Amino acid sequence: MLFEDAFTHNNSITSLKRPLNIGSEIGPCLGNILKVNKALTKIVLRGSDLKLEGAIAIAEGLKHNNSLTELDLADNSISLQGTIAIAEGLKHNNSLKELDLRSNDIDSEGAIAIAKSLRHNNSLTELDLRYNKIDSAGAIAIAESLAYNSSLTKVILFSNNIGIPGGAALRDSFAHNNSLRELDFRYNHTSLQGNDYYSRRS
Repeated sequence: MLFEDAFTHNNSITSLKRPLNIGSEIGPCLGNILKVNKALTKIVLRGSDLKLEGAIAIAEGLKHNNSLTELDLADNSISLQGTIAIAEGLKHNNSLKELDLRSNDIDSEGAIAIAKSLRHNNSLTELDLRYNKIDSAGAIAIAESLAYNSSLTKVILFSNNIGIPGGAALRDSFAHNNSLRELDFRYNHTSLQGNDYYSRRS
């Protein structure tokens, strides 16, 4: 299609924000674009109804891309398999620095997949997973992955359902990870005791 052809051959435009009138084809198109375009550094697809097919296509594009630094996939319906695909894409990508996956109904199985990818990725600095459905198991997996990750500086798990065990694991991970500068897991039923927002100066 014209949209895909234009970005495939354009090396001057560096950012893209939810194109209008592109419909459900945006995911597959961008997946193909990411495989060849070396100029795009920022893509915002918040509320674009990507669903599974779009998430998988973009994930495949991430595996071949070394220019994109910001990817906003907030408020899409990427499903569990879409989350797993994005996580797999992260394992093979060394340029992405900011990933926003808020409001995607990601549960703990999806969070565990992301946690596994964090053990292999050394470029991501900011990860936003707020307003999902991650419980203690997912939070504990992410906390454990932080022991292997030295690039993340900001992790947001605001308003999930991580509970007391998940909160305890995250507090411990912040204490032992020197690269992490901000950790936010407020509104997660982690009990009234203990801090749920941590930050430290550079």
